[in-house]
Amino acid sequence: MKCIGYINGKTNPEPEFITTADQSKDNPAYEDWFANDQLIVSFLLASMTEHDVVAFSSCDTARKLWLAIQAKYADPSRAHVMSLKNQLQRSRKGSQTVTKFMFQIKRVADELAVLDATISDDDITLYVLNGLGSEYRDIAASIRTREKSFTFEELHSHLIAHEEFLQKDDVPADVAVPTTNFHQRNNPRNSWTWKLSSRRSSWTSHIAKYCPQIMQSNPTAHYAAANPNWILDSGANH
Repeated sequence: MKCIGYINGKTNPEPEFITTADQSKDNPAYEDWFANDQLIVSFLLASMTEHDVVAFSSCDTARKLWLAIQAKYADPSRAHVMSLKNQLQRSRKGSQTVTKFMFQIKRVADELAVLDATISDDDITLYVLNGLGSEYRDIAASIRTREKSFTFEELHSHLIAHEEFLQKDDVPADVAVPTTNFHQRNNPRNSWTWKLSSRRSSWTSHIAKYCPQIMQSNPTAHYAAANPNWILDSGANH
């Protein structure tokens, strides 16, 4: 298969259908051409950034796609290059994740590279750091002072680690709320409904009146004289 013919338009498609006197049927030659053409379209789109894939997604043949690429990149104007650089200068992370913000920067840098206006690693680092919020001030300072330039991958790794640190730092700690339990003395069901927990008893919870360890004793409880209707739960174990 000669790919160039599909791109420059010299390999024209065969008729989609073969029509005879009494019927119309699919043309195998067209099916072969279409399969090859779509293979080239897929290859071209796979080599693009996500932004460009969306921009060129309406091109349904290799020829149309190639013409659209030429129209955008073949003869770049100085104004277009300046516009892209201005996008880099104005880029801000905002509420985006570090990954989304950095790949937004990289997409524009890749587009400039296609236009023969390549951005250096130091320039990309500068655009990224300038677009970060104040919470990245400390790590930005350490990155700026390093002698060796950061690659895009190294910069991404450092900022991702700092982002994860900030997210952990924002998690609120659980706060336990103390509570006080008490029992009403004049319980309508039973005046001796004190439920006690006993570690030494085989019962996990039982009524004090029937507790085998205190059946022979006379249990007492202290309560505030100001309010004879309530007694405090001493919390004592037996």
